[in-house]
Amino acid sequence: MWQAPDAPRLPLHRVSRMASRAHTVRPVNPVLIEHARERARIADQITAFAGSTCFVYLHLQEEDGQNKELLALSRQILELTRELHAYTEERKAGGGS
Repeated sequence: MWQAPDAPRLPLHRVSRMASRAHTVRPVNPVLIEHARERARIADQITAFAGSTCFVYLHLQEEDGQNKELLALSRQILELTRELHAYTEERKAGGGS
């Protein structure tokens, strides 16, 4: 094996020990494997529900309620703006008092 002239040389027994560690496969705990399977199953169920018609319907119902609240709030703001405008006009016409 070629090495640069100034590169440090490792003893052969250390090189072979490092190489054997690199290829060692640690056993995986069966509980961890089952946990990963359970998480994957739950994730699949969430994904299936999120793409379902039921999910879309529920969100549209919620959004419809929010839109109704927003329209009611917009109407209140518009009415307050009209009242403020009328009040301002009355004050101007009355001489500012």
